[in-house]
Amino acid sequence: MSARIFIHGVSHLLGFVKAFRLASVRKLPFDVSKTAGSLCLLSAAFFIVPSGLLLFNSRIWWVPLPAAIILSQTLIATRWSEVKSGTVANAAIFIPLLLAFVGTLPSSLYRKYRSEEQSRLSPLPDGELVSLEKVSRLPFPVREYLVYTGVVGRP
Repeated sequence: MSARIFIHGVSHLLGFVKAFRLASVRKLPFDVSKTAGSLCLLSAAFFIVPSGLLLFNSRIWWVPLPAAIILSQTLIATRWSEVKSGTVANAAIFIPLLLAFVGTLPSSLYRKYRSEEQSRLSPLPDGELVSLEKVSRLPFPVREYLVYTGVVGRP
């Protein structure tokens, strides 16, 4: 996913390079205005930053992507006949983005799982210490394991 987002961001850099005549771009057989080129650079940044965040397992990787997709699709709409295939790339990024967003909702399965996990991992109330007398009735291997792991002498 990170590579797909990164590559799409880099493809927007072509519009910037073409607009400011930094290099010859044969893939874009049309002129690009400096305004559109600047917007292409902004769109590229909006794609490249989330790909880096995703690469480093950041949970907020998806935050800049809605702006990136909207800006990208707007740029595509201005040159629809030449670059309409970019819509497929935007859709391929939008679907995982939508799933990531749904995962952040309070009603999502992920949030429900985390909530239940936290409630079950909450600190136990203070209780009696586990003593050798309490584990003496257990089978020898179990008793030795509890002693070895340090359970004896703890609540």
